Amino acid sequence: MKKGEEFGVHPFGLYAMNSLRIEKGFRAWGAEISNDNSLHEAGMQGFICMKKGDFIGRKAVLEEVGRGLDQKLVMLEVQTDNVDPEGAEAVYCMDKVIGHTTSGCYGYETQKSLAMAYVSSLFLTPGLELSVDLQGVQRKAKVTSLPMIKPYHMR
Repeated sequence: MKKGEEFGVHPFGLYAMNSLRIEKGFRAWGAEISNDNSLHEAGMQGFICMKKGDFIGRKAVLEEVGRGLDQKLVMLEVQTDNVDPEGAEAVYCMDKVIGHTTSGCYGYETQKSLAMAYVSSLFLTPGLELSVDLQGVQRKAKVTSLPMIKPYHMR
């Protein structure tokens, strides 16, 4: 840590790193990305090079694009003052489950409670009001654009 002192480097926790990840819309393996979700559903289609020619999974990608997506990853801004989403919470629209959260946190940059969630493709419009079940209480949530904070890349 001594070598990083001049750059302000100091120890940090996993929750702080997770908060920064979520605010920037970075996906995590086992949460937003898994064997159960496609890159298109996760909003990561830019990582698929269809010009590459034939590759394992190409046919499945083309079929998925052709039929459309059943669900897609969105960012939710959750209205709460005493509990934050963590992941695996139900997402509702008019008391009907339409998806589930994958990750959540309090965003220290945005000063908002945030969750990433897979929801039915019918509920993707930014500004749409939904709700998230946090400890048995449905809290208001609003679909927002990913990411909440535009990532900048510095070295």
